[in-house]
Parts: sequence; C-alpha cells; structure tokens
Amino acid sequence: MNTTKYIKHAACVAGLLFSSLSGFALGFSLPATTTGPGKINLGAFSGGTVLSVTASGQISLITGWDTFADGSLVHPINAVGPLASYNHANVGASGYPTTFGGDGINHYPGGGANFDINSGTFPLAGAHSTDTTNPNTIRLGAVVGTFSASPAFTDWFYIGTGATFVVPGGGANLYVAVNDTTYENNSGSYACNINVVPEPATASLLLLATGGLLFRRFQTASR
Repeated sequence: MNTTKYIKHAACVAGLLFSSLSGFALGFSLPATTTGPGKINLGAFSGGTVLSVTASGQISLITGWDTFADGSLVHPINAVGPLASYNHANVGASGYPTTFGGDGINHYPGGGANFDINSGTFPLAGAHSTDTTNPNTIRLGAVVGTFSASPAFTDWFYIGTGATFVVPGGGANLYVAVNDTTYENNSGSYACNINVVPEPATASLLLLATGGLLFRRFQTASR
C-alpha cells in the first residue's frame, strides 16, 4: 500500500469538502457614502438560502463623529465647534430628543444616535423613535440590508458588524447601505463579507459522500 499517496489524496479530498462546507464567500467594500437609492446590489439568491454578512472597520459621518459598523462611537464626540450640537450622541449624555418618545438620555451601548438633531429627521432605516432602549431603532452609521429593490424604511433590517438571515421565498436580491440622513460629508468605508451558509442536509450528504470515497480509495490502495 502506498501510504504517502493515500494520505495526500485524503488531504486533497478533505480540503475540497471543507471548501464546500464553507459555502460561497465574497468580500466587498461598503463606502460611507452608500445611500438608500445608491445601495449596493450583492446579487440574486434563491428563496430559503441562509446568508451571513459581516462588517468591520470604521467610518466618519462627519469629522469627529466616527462609528463602527453597528453605529456605536469609535471614541466620544468632543462637542465643540462644528460638533457642538452632537453631545447627545455620547453614551449616557443628556439632551437626547424627547419629541418621539425618548426620555432625554442616550442609553445606546457605546453611544451613537438614530436621530439627526440638525435636520430633525430619522435615518434610512429603523423605528422612528427617540427611545434609545427601543431595539427596533438603528443607529446612524450602521450597516443595513434589504431584499426590496424599492424599500420603505420598514423594509430595511439591521446588519451591523454581523448578521445571519434567510432569503424570502421565491428568491430576492440582497442590497446593503449605510444608515444615515446626510451622506455628503461621510468618509471611509467598511470591509464586508457575504457568505452563503450551506444547509445541514447538504453538509451531511457531503460528509457521507466523501467518507465513502475515502473508504473506497483505502480499499483499492490496500490491495
């Protein structure tokens, strides 16, 4: 029996197996200036497909207001000069708008905001509430996605630094954007990845098929 040849073959097949199990993967850049109308189309996927999207890095919504992909602050905002009206974005700060149900305190972990005080508007996605304990609100600067080509704000969902979700029945295109109100002064980009997660049944079939193939190769090599 040529043991070395068998081990090399087994390693090759195992490599193909784990490559198949990892599913399709694609890296892409999401610029901070990506609006709702200018959303990035990540392609069409069949209904029931499980997708996983991750995002890392940081962007600037305005010089001095830097966020991670979940909308939390990279550092506290030094609310002086042109940022004088943005102190409410710091974690625990008072002065958060109460107009839409908030209690005036910023309860977001890591800070951030989901309401533009200067324009008096909410961003692309998320509940229209200034209650920062509301889990349906989405902070400015966060990565968001939708399966709608012409989405309303309720069609967008939160991705942040990472999320896994299922493509609607019948199939759909996945689009991504940055949650904001004004994009002209944004800068930077997030590094993102999209992965297709294989179904457990598919993974099991691959394991069984590969196991059978290796066993047959072993029998042949032993003769």
